[in-house]
Amino acid sequence: QYGMGGALLQGGKPVAFCSRSLTETETRYAQIEKEYLAICYSLNKFHQFIYGKRITVNSDHKPLVAIQEKDINKITSRLQRMRLKTLKYNFKIEYLPGKQMFIADLLSRFYINKNTMDDPEMLEVVHCVEMELPISRDRLEEIINKTETDHTLKIVKQFCESGWPNHKSQFNNAELKHYFKIKNELVTKNGIIFYNNKLVVPESLRKYMLQQLHKVHFGIEKTKRRGRKLFYWPRLSSDIENFVTNCGVCKKFSRANVKEPLIPHEAPELPFEKVGSDILEFNRNSYLVVVDYYSKWIELKKLNNKTVKEVITKLKEIFSTFGVPSKFVSDAKEINMELSFASPRYPKSNGLAEKAVGICKNMLKKCEETNSEIFGHLLEYRATPLSGLDESPAELLNSRMLRTTLPITKTQLKPKVVNINTEAVKQSCTMIGMQKLVPSLKTMSMSI
Repeated sequence: QYGMGGALLQGGKPVAFCSRSLTETETRYAQIEKEYLAICYSLNKFHQFIYGKRITVNSDHKPLVAIQEKDINKITSRLQRMRLKTLKYNFKIEYLPGKQMFIADLLSRFYINKNTMDDPEMLEVVHCVEMELPISRDRLEEIINKTETDHTLKIVKQFCESGWPNHKSQFNNAELKHYFKIKNELVTKNGIIFYNNKLVVPESLRKYMLQQLHKVHFGIEKTKRRGRKLFYWPRLSSDIENFVTNCGVCKKFSRANVKEPLIPHEAPELPFEKVGSDILEFNRNSYLVVVDYYSKWIELKKLNNKTVKEVITKLKEIFSTFGVPSKFVSDAKEINMELSFASPRYPKSNGLAEKAVGICKNMLKKCEETNSEIFGHLLEYRATPLSGLDESPAELLNSRMLRTTLPITKTQLKPKVVNINTEAVKQSCTMIGMQKLVPSLKTMSMSI
């Protein structure tokens, strides 16, 4: 608990030994992080002997074997940093029962007690919750306090800091048994518990978080995908399902999902390479809807009138932000630019734009019902993972998550290259409910 040690063996015979005490910060690491820290420390100490050679690392902490085989983006930030430090070594981790690890065990118990400085890189706050209004600093303090007063999470936090029991049979609490199964992915920082960079929400705050998740009234699946990306607690999915099912606004504006024949649709290879557009009419107002075929990012612009000049002006505003697309799908022949025209007599052939119009119209109805602004609804749509994908439109288009009014870690907000499942993107373009595509291709010019 307060020290670590290692031994370098060749042919079963000792070559070198190492040990040291843990710093005050390191004593608060989760158990699995302490175990991996011992590996990092030992590899670094024995660098002159092992660099460039294939070696085996024995550990009595069995979960390390599975952690080493996991994708690096699926483990906690602190473990990610440790793994990155060990990439220069060629090693594999094997489980060895503690009773056979007597040398390392002895060294970790009778460690060299000297002043050890914290690693500056590891001191970076890797699990820091940053909030945006209306979730203020007071709300952050509330999460910390509610975690401390939550009977189950208080025990979980203690176990994360001092070590878990060997068997879940020691628990009478069903939630504690659940957290025991994922104990190796749980970490604490500044009084808050995280599971794979997601906030573990105390029971007394779950209703509030559900209200925030569903404030723009997306459906069950969209709300689930959004919630699972940010939060964690047992039965999260079922709680979301019950909450959305009983929402009065959603009941009022629910739509029957009519299954229509699917048509193939060419999928773009790049963000904003191919976009579609259509006009939306709502409450005597006209809106231009533009949607990116790759990321499903939606832009909604209110039109002063429906003249060609006004539409082109709004398109230029959008293109000045995202760039000019290679292909533009529209059924409005009057727009003077390079287009891939859908059939003007059959507007549903412009399927993705028609779908985007339906999404925006539904948003506007719910804005009117709840007396809220459309901007918040668009923000939540762009930040919510798409059906069949783990990524949101913002991640597909901009390679980063958007900050909303929901709690989110700094780690999640950092830009990162998204590993796109190309087939999944293609499938999402193909599965647009339409009956028949009758393209009428035409090329026109426009100066941007």
